[in-house]
Amino acid sequence: MSDIIYKQVGRDDHYKIWHKPEKNMFILIQFGSGSIVTREKSYPMEKGLLCFIGNRKYHYTFPNIPEQYTRSKLFVDSEELGKISGLLSHNRKLYPILGENRIVMGMLSEHNLHRAEDIFEELNKLRSDTDHFQAKSYAAIFDLTVLISQSMGDELPCNFDNIQTAVEYINHHITEELKIDQICASCYLSKYHFCRLFKKKVGLTVMEYIMKTRITMAKELLCKTDLSVTEISESCGFSSISFFSRTFKNETGVSPLKYKKCTQAIQWGE
Repeated sequence: MSDIIYKQVGRDDHYKIWHKPEKNMFILIQFGSGSIVTREKSYPMEKGLLCFIGNRKYHYTFPNIPEQYTRSKLFVDSEELGKISGLLSHNRKLYPILGENRIVMGMLSEHNLHRAEDIFEELNKLRSDTDHFQAKSYAAIFDLTVLISQSMGDELPCNFDNIQTAVEYINHHITEELKIDQICASCYLSKYHFCRLFKKKVGLTVMEYIMKTRITMAKELLCKTDLSVTEISESCGFSSISFFSRTFKNETGVSPLKYKKCTQAIQWGE
């Protein structure tokens, strides 16, 4: 399971001591300067540095003023890292970043630094809610990987082919619970890039597209089957009959039951 240390200040137990992290780790430097040293080389460390350090990578940190050194850390166990790596296995720009023997880092732009800080802050607020924290940490791992890639000069494959992949994923899983983080992972885009590109190509937000697709399915079932409104609600992936009824009426102007009666009356020539 993931864990987080938020805005840790001062020297830690591993100051200038060779060690491997207990878990794979993202670390964001929020104040201070110095070096991160591995057995191969020394990396400059300053505010805005975001790095991934695998749990088999020996290193030590050497801040110039340890008492002022401020950083946030997200720890990722090997099982969770493996799942993310599996999703990224066909992405030549993101996949090489994650690995238990890897250390990869990049300086973030001011805009991306704020985004990274927001990611850590949101995780910190959720840390007492285990289920929500773990769900959010999955997306955070992906987003932080994207930020490192961008800082290294690698632009994401942010073209419309990715959005077509996402649309196909949504359509295939439309009857299931759909989460934005899973959709983003299906097309190798961060949430930020995905939402912007999806709206640009499709003309709808992703949630609007999902709801309209489900309503279209529901209309078909109301017209052509004898399924109850409750059964149709479940078949179309709605979380509850009340949410289905409210959404359907907002979209069509009538309740599902009234829509069913009206369309059947037309079919029967009444």
